[in-house]
Amino acid sequence: MLLVACSTTVAQVSGYLSSLQGYSTNPLYNYAEQSDQLNQSYLELNWSTRDAASRARVGYIGSLVLFNQIRERTYYEHFLVGEYSKAYPRAKPAPAEDEPPPLETLYANLLTLQAKAGARHDREPFIAYDNIGIAGTASYKIMPSRGSFVTFSNELGYRGYPNVTELSNILDLLTVKGGGSLGGTVTGALVVQAGLKHFTKAVVDSTLIDEGTDPGAGTAIVVSPSSANAFIVTLGGEMTAPWSSGSLTAAAVVRFNLSDSARYVTQFANTLGLNEDIYNDFFSYEGPEVQLTLKQTLPLGISLSLSAEYAARTYFAPAFDLVGNEVEPNRIDRRFAAEFYASRYVEIGGGIGIDLVLAGSLVSSQSNDEYNDYAVRSIGFGLGVGF
Repeated sequence: MLLVACSTTVAQVSGYLSSLQGYSTNPLYNYAEQSDQLNQSYLELNWSTRDAASRARVGYIGSLVLFNQIRERTYYEHFLVGEYSKAYPRAKPAPAEDEPPPLETLYANLLTLQAKAGARHDREPFIAYDNIGIAGTASYKIMPSRGSFVTFSNELGYRGYPNVTELSNILDLLTVKGGGSLGGTVTGALVVQAGLKHFTKAVVDSTLIDEGTDPGAGTAIVVSPSSANAFIVTLGGEMTAPWSSGSLTAAAVVRFNLSDSARYVTQFANTLGLNEDIYNDFFSYEGPEVQLTLKQTLPLGISLSLSAEYAARTYFAPAFDLVGNEVEPNRIDRRFAAEFYASRYVEIGGGIGIDLVLAGSLVSSQSNDEYNDYAVRSIGFGLGVGF
């Protein structure tokens, strides 16, 4: 379909390669708070086409994360993605320009299709993180008027863990988002989402993941759920106030978990969690979350992004101490996170540019589960090349 849609347009190849060197007080996001230096290399290659009413892209993205002290935690993840968007104008389009405007800015209904497939590869001590995944998303935006929209989207995907088959799952997420102008340039939207996660293996071995015979030496336990299915409903909203050189966005959601238990991996000493699907699955908890994001273009062409979020999460799984004793029937986290990202992109000619990046973050996780009670502070500097 992508080839047919793009047959009458001109193709363009682009790419981006970067290296970010940084320091983190706790790159493993756990109670031990062992600091390390990290290097993250990033590669993105795209083949894309565009015309006045459609866009298409096929791309590859790869990321290698190198740990300096905790070298066995190094991992690589990558995926292929294909996207196609088609606009159906609700009014006579403006005269053609040299550079077609973004489809999202048109007064038009918009169809978007995406397919993605990827994998993650870890070193032998942490092969439990290895996974493969494939997902497809279809969305359709309807604009009843120039100042309003309703978007229906559905994501269907599979993620397989070859070394933790109890966590392999099929996911389906249906999202409805509607909104429009709230006066002036301010816009707002309401979001409703319903999700189903089906675990492909119904029977759970509660001691499947075993990195040692002693829980304190690195055993993780899969908490047995009462069902192979998990259900969630999410209600939320957002507001965006833009100006000539930036914007401010506020968003809030409340997750309701309709399951009575979770297929959840607990973590003890020396098992490493990096905020991924295997340990922080949003089908495993419920509660409110709020987020603020500020984007601003500064003098000298510096792009600045600041964000902060707060989440109160109640898990449908017990809280444990570091040796595996259950201390509370439900794990409860209070999480605060803040990030800044500043970059300066300089064109050097021939379609090539240099990107200078400074980034930092702060995370505080207050939890009755001892493994997940921690703080993180990080800072990094990066250099990128785009073409």
